[in-house]
Amino acid sequence: MKQAVYSSRTADKFVVRLPEGMRERIADVARNHHRSMNSEIIARLEQSLFQEGALDDDLSMRLDSLSFRCTNASFCSGSASSVAASRTP
Repeated sequence: MKQAVYSSRTADKFVVRLPEGMRERIADVARNHHRSMNSEIIARLEQSLFQEGALDDDLSMRLDSLSFRCTNASFCSGSASSVAASRTP
C-alpha cells in the first residue's frame, strides 16, 4: 500500500474566521486529545467528510496511514483511529 506524504510546507493553507469563543473550545478539545489545534480540526473535517461519503481515495489513504500510526503510538487518541475503524465493513 502506498503511504501518503504530508508536509506542512507544501500543504494548502486556508484562513478561517471563527466565531467568538470557538478558538478556545477547539484548543481545549485538542489539548484533551493530545493534538495540535490544526490536527484536531483536520481529524474532525476528515471524519465529517467520511460520514458523508465525500472522502476521495487520497484522503482515505491518509486516514489509513494515521490510523496505523495511532494504533502503534501511545500518545494518539481520537478521530483518526475511530474513523478508520468505522470504515471496516
